[in-house]
Amino acid sequence: MSQLKGSEWKVTQMKESEWKETEIKGSEWKVTQLKGSEWKVTEMKGSEWNITEMKGNEWNVTKMEGSELKATEMNGNEWKVTEKKGIEWKVTEMKGIEWKVTEMKDNERKVTEMKECEWKVTELKGSEWKITELKRSEWKVTEMKGNEWKVTQMKGSE
Repeated sequence: MSQLKGSEWKVTQMKESEWKETEIKGSEWKVTQLKGSEWKVTEMKGSEWNITEMKGNEWNVTKMEGSELKATEMNGNEWKVTEKKGIEWKVTEMKGIEWKVTEMKDNERKVTEMKECEWKVTELKGSEWKITELKRSEWKVTEMKGNEWKVTQMKGSE
């Protein structure tokens, strides 16, 4: 089935358990697809893009505007969010009770990890490194700058 109204278009196609609808309104368009239990929606408005997909308990959402990107993925109790803004990146991951956040900008990188009551933060800035670890009441900080190393530890009430 097709409909036309000025600069607006709508096309719907159906074949057994498959369905597809395309809508165009000036510079905006949207495509919706369904195949069994899987579906996908793609939208475009100027420089903005949005793609949503679902297959069983898996979800993917991708958004883009200019040089910015955000992608979200979900599968059961696991999820991942990827964000890009210019030269900056951030990736957040969660699997059950485990978390991981990775951030990157130029030559700087930071990774934060959490699993139950354990934390670990790794930072890199050029040739400098710093690793901070916490496990219950124990702390450890490892630093490296050039060929210099420093390790600081604390356990309990020390």
